[in-house]
Amino acid sequence: MIAGLAAGLLLLVTAWTTGASAEPMAGPAPVLKYVTLNVFHGGVLSGLTGNDEDLDRRLEIVAEELSALGADIVGLQEVSTSRRRGNVAARLAARLGFHYVYAPSLFRLFASEWHNRLAAALLNFTEGPAIVSRFPIVTWEAHKLPRCGRFFDPRVLLTAPLLVAVLLGLILVWKTVAGGAAVLTLGYGFRVATVVGLSLAQIGEFSFVLLQQGLSAGLISRVAYQTFLAAAIVTMVATPFLSEASHALALRVARSKPKSRAAPPPQAADGLVLVVGFGHMGETVARVLKRAGVPFRVIDLDPDRVKRGVKLGVPIEYGDSTNDVVLRRSGIEGARAAIVLVSDLRAARATIRHCRTLAPKLLILARTRYIAEIPGLAAAGADEVVAEEFETSLEIADRTLRRLGFPLPWVESETEEIRRTREDGFRRFRAPGAPQA
Repeated sequence: MIAGLAAGLLLLVTAWTTGASAEPMAGPAPVLKYVTLNVFHGGVLSGLTGNDEDLDRRLEIVAEELSALGADIVGLQEVSTSRRRGNVAARLAARLGFHYVYAPSLFRLFASEWHNRLAAALLNFTEGPAIVSRFPIVTWEAHKLPRCGRFFDPRVLLTAPLLVAVLLGLILVWKTVAGGAAVLTLGYGFRVATVVGLSLAQIGEFSFVLLQQGLSAGLISRVAYQTFLAAAIVTMVATPFLSEASHALALRVARSKPKSRAAPPPQAADGLVLVVGFGHMGETVARVLKRAGVPFRVIDLDPDRVKRGVKLGVPIEYGDSTNDVVLRRSGIEGARAAIVLVSDLRAARATIRHCRTLAPKLLILARTRYIAEIPGLAAAGADEVVAEEFETSLEIADRTLRRLGFPLPWVESETEEIRRTREDGFRRFRAPGAPQA
């Protein structure tokens, strides 16, 4: 974000493999793969407010993808550092076993250099480009790119605070409404529309280019330039706060939205199993429950999935599982179990917490993609959490041993022992008040 205001840095790197021969090589020339990647840091204020709970997971995904691509040299943008997260470029390089260089760029918000240094220190945050290389980096240089346009004059906040506030309000309201309305027209609910609208309420860096062109052409005055620039900067700085607050606000909006005039669904029977999410997993679980004769009901926020469920004769309801009203209407208080299969980790945790609050003795099972996400879901109140990457690795090992001729009883015994050991390691994350297995 702040990179749009900062003077960019161009890194020139000389790298080669240790002991590489200067003699011409016979045969086809080796292929050197270059990759460029933007590492989103979570906002300029993330050094103060970010909890970095997704950073490890994102770095793991990035490392896996770069390894799969066979990248030799990677150019990184929006690489950040803070006392809490450390140097992101160094962490990624360590995962890959690569070398790296990082060139932090000072904020260019102010004309005074010491003002920029003070801002970086107070925000506990630096940002800049980096190079991650498979080969040793022998030498490198950082070149400041030419500054573009006039920079922000903070005095406009004192000379025209009302004008900046009015412009800021118009921007936030208009962009939130426009973004949310687009989501609603696609058939998604109020919760998703609120989150998307607030998350996209900021003005992008391209606006600075337009402002500079307008100023150069004499279309706007310097006062108007600084006013628009001030409002744009505030929206960008406010983005992490708006994104974080959007989820709590979205829950309130979803609860207070007008009631549907459609006929209410039939009263849920006691003893059913509530399935949250009707993707591939939810459809499979519903089919198994149906064949087993177990009463169940499905909730999903995707209108297309709901339509598909209706066509298949599945007892499915459109609704937001993070809303306790929807859960009560679906019979959560008299249910035997809840199976949470949503892919949105934040929504999954909220759903589990609501289920545990409404039905303290309920059996709650959840799925997630990564092992690192198990503690959070277990702490929210889930009794069992199935991680896709862990179960996939067990299945691959199981099939490999069977193909190699190992006895079936021994293979099943070993995989069950590994699974039990892994699950026991997360039992200490059980939410207070949750029944013990």
